[in-house]
Amino acid sequence: MIRVKFLEYLELEKLFLEEKITFEEFLFEYRLISNNQEIKKISPWKSKEWKEKRDYLLKNKCHICGSKEQLIIQHTLQPPSYKMCKELVLTGELNDVGAPLRSNIGDSYRLGLEIDANVSLSNAFKWRPNIALSDNRNIDFYFERDGVLQNLGNTHIAYSPQLIAGNIISYQPNENFQVSLLSKFVGKQYMGNIDSEGSVLDSYTQTDFNIQYTINTNSFVKSIVLSGLVNNIFDADIVSNGYFYTFDDDYSNPGTITTIEGAGYYPQAGINFLLGATVNF
Repeated sequence: MIRVKFLEYLELEKLFLEEKITFEEFLFEYRLISNNQEIKKISPWKSKEWKEKRDYLLKNKCHICGSKEQLIIQHTLQPPSYKMCKELVLTGELNDVGAPLRSNIGDSYRLGLEIDANVSLSNAFKWRPNIALSDNRNIDFYFERDGVLQNLGNTHIAYSPQLIAGNIISYQPNENFQVSLLSKFVGKQYMGNIDSEGSVLDSYTQTDFNIQYTINTNSFVKSIVLSGLVNNIFDADIVSNGYFYTFDDDYSNPGTITTIEGAGYYPQAGINFLLGATVNF
């Protein structure tokens, strides 16, 4: 094991990214650093090393387009030196108490674009659309299938749809009353990292309706807000989550290893209602 001297978090991360230490060694050294009382007294953000690297790592402009203005369109591509990264991602599997498991997948990237807007159609009508486009990939992902290690190429990162879009149309004739129609589209995604068709979550669309009315009072109660929400107003069949796993069967046919895939799904409720009241004092 390579011992890390002193409290150089950035140096420790560098060793890991250069694959000079394993992830287990990284965690071990990080915990040693975190538990060192002398180190806890020193803020890494006030260190000489950080001050020297701050201007290089943090820019006062968009790395992609060079703009210094406040952006509505946000670039989410990392700087080139950070484009390839080690990442802990969901595997699709669950542990013995039902919590999702994560694994270090090696080289990967996330490239995306987010756009949102707030448009006043009139004094009473407003339109707020948004969209997120992304490409999330494992680089040269290896998987052992039927006892043979295979390079699956650049596979999709689990639970990372390429398209998510939302839309809100609201009508507010006065400050006390508002109704809104909310819709959301989530594109196809995989519950695992091996691009198996058995791990696919199909795309879905959900539309909700919200109504809100505020009653202003002159007593010790300042206002009462009455609200109603109808979820999934079109009663669509929606499966928004699930789990995926694999295991090697080496006992059904002795001498032969067969990789078995399995998946489970969490269907969401159909049309449902929610009523509420908020009292403001």
